[in-house]
Formats: sequence, structure tokens, C-alpha cells
Amino acid sequence: MIVHRRAGRITDGVEQRDSGYRHGSIGASVFIIRYDRLLFPGLWNLDKMHPDFAEYVRGTGMKEGDVLIIAGADDRAVARYSAVSIGLELL
Repeated sequence: MIVHRRAGRITDGVEQRDSGYRHGSIGASVFIIRYDRLLFPGLWNLDKMHPDFAEYVRGTGMKEGDVLIIAGADDRAVARYSAVSIGLELL
């Protein structure tokens, strides 16, 4: 799920990961574009460390200030519900 113009609401992504757990996912990650860099908050500049993955993510149409939420679960519907729930909390 992409949430436009909400990267400023992300610090280290822990809050979003925990929200994913509360909504049934077994894991959740957020990626943001800030200062024209794709970042895994608090850890990595993906443009430098994993350029192929960064190019793939940028292909989703993400722009400056956007957030990409990826949630995982054993059930696809639960993963989607978790990602949407995390996204709604950013609004």
C-alpha cells in the first residue's frame, strides 16, 4: 500500500510494525522517499545498499514524501487488512 505525502509521520517504522502485529500480520515494513532517497527508516538508504530493489520500488510510482507499506501474513486477506490499517493510521 502506498500512502502519499505521509513520510513525515514515520520515525523508525517500529510503530507501524507493531500496528501490523495488532492487525494480524506476522511482519510489516515501511519504506519512505525523503530527500529523493528511498529509505528503510532508521537503517538503510536503499538507493545505495540495494539499488535493484530501490529501482523496483520506485517503479510503483512512489514520489517524495510517500510511504510504502508491506505487510505479511499466512493469509493474503489478513496481510492486506494489516497494510490498509497501518496506512489509515498515517492519515
